[in-house]
Amino acid sequence: MAVDLNTVQLRLEKFEQIARALKKPPLYIEDAPSGFADWLNEELDRAVYLFERLPNRRPEFTVHFGFLEDLTINAIAGCPGDGWVGLNVGVIRFFDQIFKRFLSDPRVLPHIGDVSGEAIAPSPVDQSTFQFLANTHLFATAPVDEIRGGTASWMSRMFRAYLWLHEIGHVVHGHCTLLDQLRRGGLDKETGLPIGITKLSMQTLEMDADAFAASQLAQIRTVEAPFLDQFQSHLMSKRAHELTLVIFALCVGFRIWDEYPHDIGAFQSTHHSAPLRLAAMLAVIAQTMELEGLPDTGRIVATGLDLAENAFGTMIGRGLDRSAIDAALQEDGWGHQQELLKEWSRIRPMLEAHVRAGSLAPSQY
Repeated sequence: MAVDLNTVQLRLEKFEQIARALKKPPLYIEDAPSGFADWLNEELDRAVYLFERLPNRRPEFTVHFGFLEDLTINAIAGCPGDGWVGLNVGVIRFFDQIFKRFLSDPRVLPHIGDVSGEAIAPSPVDQSTFQFLANTHLFATAPVDEIRGGTASWMSRMFRAYLWLHEIGHVVHGHCTLLDQLRRGGLDKETGLPIGITKLSMQTLEMDADAFAASQLAQIRTVEAPFLDQFQSHLMSKRAHELTLVIFALCVGFRIWDEYPHDIGAFQSTHHSAPLRLAAMLAVIAQTMELEGLPDTGRIVATGLDLAENAFGTMIGRGLDRSAIDAALQEDGWGHQQELLKEWSRIRPMLEAHVRAGSLAPSQY
């Protein structure tokens, strides 16, 4: 991963200006403790790299990246001229804590590293406690084994890459520009959204940003890492093993966010349920693997998902439970996705003039 450090710094300074103008509190890296500052600089390099490797990127268009002084788990994007993407600093710490906690348990991915020095947690941690402890940085647990620790850090980076890419997708696929233009025509009194945009429309834009992120994430290749040589099965290739772990990281991250499929089939929110989003992204990852020529893509996806479900169930003391994803894949979930795809046919032509990189998915209706 090679990026121009001057480019990174200029984009950071521009992001800080934009954040201040929007009354968002930018995090000034130079004021952070040295070790944490190094970590943040590496993360910025990664964000710029993810943007600059995009296909069909218009050379005159750029995106400015930075961090917000906010411990909540969120990221934001916008397009005042150039694009900008900000990650809350809480995201950096949160997912690092989560994956270290998972890999410190010898029952989670036992085929990776040496689990003999790891200790089983004295008691399960329920989901809400997991979120609280990680978000307040009270976890003191990290894997003893160096390979498992490296794996946890890599998974954290992969999930943060998804977050960067999701927000980049909102920018380069024209979502932010379109919404900004429509806001000038007025807002709906009930929803607060631009006139002509519904919550179904917003969920459709989220679906597109997720699909963009999942496709790009599945194309990232890790050059070398010890855990890539530690397959669960001798029947799996090194590349398939890597993608299995990418899927594991994505599934665990979404599980921590929203375990229950309580809003499957509902359109009362601007974001559809985490299980629905995850099911759609797994389908995109499978399609991307097929284009790469990998065999048994269904088995790769199923393996990553089952490993994640087993791990999540182990950590909260419940065992394997696929009910959330299974519900997303059944009739209500499928029907919801079809409504999103119908709305995509309506909204896609409005986005075409604003695309700055990549390409919009074709309409299916």
